[in-house]
Amino acid sequence: RTRVGGTPLRAALSSLCRPPPSSRLRYVGLGTVAWTSTYVFRVANKDMTYAKQLRDYENAVIQKRFEELDNDEVSALMDEIYTDGSRKPTQADGSTPPA
Repeated sequence: RTRVGGTPLRAALSSLCRPPPSSRLRYVGLGTVAWTSTYVFRVANKDMTYAKQLRDYENAVIQKRFEELDNDEVSALMDEIYTDGSRKPTQADGSTPPA
């Protein structure tokens, strides 16, 4: 048995090196299960692209709003946050950050 454009040896070797259809189906099935499990894991941990983009956007909006505040507003906000008696944040040298 020869194939068009091939030799009997090539046909024999290619049929020996090719896994049977059920084995290929098993690989496809295992790959699908593996991909699905990683997808479910990313969804459960909110590690999806949309969730990351939304989180980055929200942080950027908060940062922009904070930068637009006056020094008095920042001081009032810091006082409001730390009125429960907890310490105000300090810098590495122990001083309080500028308002």
